[in-house]
Amino acid sequence: MPRPSNAARATGAGRAGLKVALAGAIQQAILTIAELHHAGNRRLQTTYATPGRGTAWARASAAAA
Repeated sequence: MPRPSNAARATGAGRAGLKVALAGAIQQAILTIAELHHAGNRRLQTTYATPGRGTAWARASAAAA
């Protein structure tokens, strides 16, 4: 049975590394979206919970929370 060349081995390792990197990037994107979504919800709740105050105040308080 012929042994794989260095190039073939490197390609295999590169492909595995790419899969790991891609999975990590996807997971990071999901976490970021979830975080932004949560922050958006918190901002909306703050805006509605404090009638009479401007949205700039609500944004500042949501950012501080």
